[in-house]
Amino acid sequence: MTECKECEGNDEEGMTECKIVCPAGQIVQDGKCEPCPAGQYESQGQCLVCAAGTFSDKAGSISCDVCGLGHFSAEGAVKCEECLVGQYQDKTGQSYCENCPAGKYGPTTGAATASSVTPDSSTLSRDNLAARNVLLVPLLKWMDSYPAWNVTLEATPSPPPNVNCALLAISLMIRQLCAQPVLRLLRS
Repeated sequence: MTECKECEGNDEEGMTECKIVCPAGQIVQDGKCEPCPAGQYESQGQCLVCAAGTFSDKAGSISCDVCGLGHFSAEGAVKCEECLVGQYQDKTGQSYCENCPAGKYGPTTGAATASSVTPDSSTLSRDNLAARNVLLVPLLKWMDSYPAWNVTLEATPSPPPNVNCALLAISLMIRQLCAQPVLRLLRS
C-alpha cells in the first residue's frame, strides 16, 4: 500500500504530483522556483514584460514602477532614461520624450517642461552658458581671442577641435547680429 505524501502546494484532491508554489515574484521553471528577471514582473505564475513607460530594476518583482517626469522607457526596461537636452516629458509613464517646440528650449537632461526662450540676464551670463554646455567653453575662449567682434570669416582662425560647425556659425551670427550690450554680457 502506498501512502499519500505531504505537499504544501496541493490545494486539490487527487493530485499525482506535488504542486510547487513559488513566492511572489517567482515562477516554476525546470521544477524549481526562479525569480522573474529585471525588466519583467510575475503575475499569476508567469513572467510578463514591463510595458513601455515603466521599469523593473531587480529580479523577482511583482510589479513595474512608472517612469517619472522628464524620463521615459521602452518595453522591458530595467531603468528609465532621462530626456535629452532639447527634449522634455511632462507626464509620467511615457515611452518617449517630446522635442521642445519653437520658441522654447531644453537646457538640461531630464527636463519636465520646456523653458521659455526669453532668457533673463542670469541665463545669458558666460558662466551659466558654459555650465549648460561644455562645448561652449572652448567656443567662448576662442571668441575671447577676437575682442573687436568684427573679424571676417576669411580672417577667422580655425575653431578648437571640439567645437562643431553649428556652434561656429552661431558665434559668427552673434558677431553680426547682436548689439554691443549683449556681447558685453556674454563676455562678462
